[in-house]
Amino acid sequence: MKQWLGRSLKHKLSLLMIMTTLVPLFLMMKNIGLLDTYGALILPYTAFELPITVFLAIGFMASTPREIEEAAMIDGSGWWMIFGRIIFPLCTPIVATISILAFLRFWNDFSFALVFINSQSLKTLPLSLPLFSDGFGTDYGLTMGAMAIAVIPTIVIYLMMQERIMKGMVAGSIKG
Repeated sequence: MKQWLGRSLKHKLSLLMIMTTLVPLFLMMKNIGLLDTYGALILPYTAFELPITVFLAIGFMASTPREIEEAAMIDGSGWWMIFGRIIFPLCTPIVATISILAFLRFWNDFSFALVFINSQSLKTLPLSLPLFSDGFGTDYGLTMGAMAIAVIPTIVIYLMMQERIMKGMVAGSIKG
């Protein structure tokens, strides 16, 4: 019972957080003229993804040996060359992990797209799925077919990148 209450409370708090940010975001997007554009989704998605990105990237970069940077400095490399040629290539597992997690999180997002997008040509896939249902009935065959097609990109991307996801998630957790 206690676990159920905890899960329910967590779910309620995350839903409350999303709903309390929708109204101010809508007003801000309206004032700057971004409603019904791709930017109306890209900017909030980026802002909501940044905290987890920074958290994962810092944990990963902290596990890279400092001696590699020092050796590059002795060889005459500048900070940008060290980052571009040494640090960033070492960080490909965490970059892949962050990209995949962001894709999975926002591929199925319904609430932001519902509030910020009105034109039919910009609607996302989750907004199009309810079209198979109306007030009088649901065509379950079409709905299940559309849902199966909607899941295919997620499964394909995960299967192609599952090794990188695992490397990126555990790389910052073990200090050697």
